[in-house]
Amino acid sequence: MTASLPEARAAAASPVRADLTAHALRLLARKTPSLRASLRMRAVAHVLAGASLTEAAACAHIRPRTLLNWIARYNAEGVTGLADRPRLSSRPE
Repeated sequence: MTASLPEARAAAASPVRADLTAHALRLLARKTPSLRASLRMRAVAHVLAGASLTEAAACAHIRPRTLLNWIARYNAEGVTGLADRPRLSSRPE
């Protein structure tokens, strides 16, 4: 299966930092108490292991654009960038 043009551009524009291996990132995901952060780590690890953006996103049941956002966070902040963040509330106080 060949990569689509937008996927190929996105992969070329956003390579995943390689300070951790896919295996090491998966081990961290196992130890993380947050299921959502664990999902982010596993999806990024899937790309590190050589999967295409589309394949990794499909395995995580997310859109490829969401995975690109997670990769950008990981590239900028490392593993801490994949941790849960407080959500902005739209409720008036």
